[in-house]
Amino acid sequence: MRQFIVYSVVALNLLSSTVLAGGVQGCMERVLGYRALEADSLKPKADRKIGWRCTDWEVTDAEKREGKCKGSWEQFSDVYSDISFNNFMKFIGDQHVDASDWLKKKADGSIDIDKTASNCYNKHTAANAKVRNFEAHEVFKTDNDRFESYVEKLSDTVSKAPDEVPDADKAKAKDIRANYYELSQRVQDVRVGDHGKHLIKDATKKLKGQLDIETRTLGKDPLNTNVDLKTVDWAKTAQKGIASGKSKQEVRNLIDGFNKEYYKKRNPAEHRSVVRSYIKAGGKAKKCI
Repeated sequence: MRQFIVYSVVALNLLSSTVLAGGVQGCMERVLGYRALEADSLKPKADRKIGWRCTDWEVTDAEKREGKCKGSWEQFSDVYSDISFNNFMKFIGDQHVDASDWLKKKADGSIDIDKTASNCYNKHTAANAKVRNFEAHEVFKTDNDRFESYVEKLSDTVSKAPDEVPDADKAKAKDIRANYYELSQRVQDVRVGDHGKHLIKDATKKLKGQLDIETRTLGKDPLNTNVDLKTVDWAKTAQKGIASGKSKQEVRNLIDGFNKEYYKKRNPAEHRSVVRSYIKAGGKAKKCI
């Protein structure tokens, strides 16, 4: 039983999420980009990797999301002297940033990513604008815009920052790293939970009469705190199936069969790829804390 449950939890962690998108998730991604910029900016200017944008990007392979910078690379510190969330958004091309501070904080002074994302989304909505998808080449030097690479690049930069900044800034870099890991976990949960309603619906329909689908809660919807974000809890679903009289192998076959078919679809496959990137990046960051 224990071995099966561990398997199921791993399967759950690799389940769906949304790929790089606009909306509230795009706003949450902006917070992570800003925190990475903060950490990297503690290093000497010549050593900084975050805060570069290409002035003229050419796509060379759309399917692989590869490209090259035909123009020049502009550095954030050459455009803005103040490292702020608002300036980061303007740097990556957001056109609707007003003079108010878009970054929201908790009572202890730490970033409230849910309220910041909600504020960011509502500000765009008020301006009759969508939260645009931003690309990796608007954040750092690269030859591809694959979001998985973007996630890993930011995480690696933040994780290594305490070892690469001057001694006077090591404590601050460590604080940012710890906070970045927490924020990343929240973004991952929101991604999984946002798509969870589709997964729950499909799994319930496909496995009706064979398995009762159990769910788990991943916190509140940043845009509506009266709504819980949920996804399938495969571990509890498996336990319930076994308790009903099915063998471990029968339950495993049902779950594996559903996932195999489900992830043949492009969107779910992309969702899983992005979540895997977060899990991989989060694991690296956690080891450093």
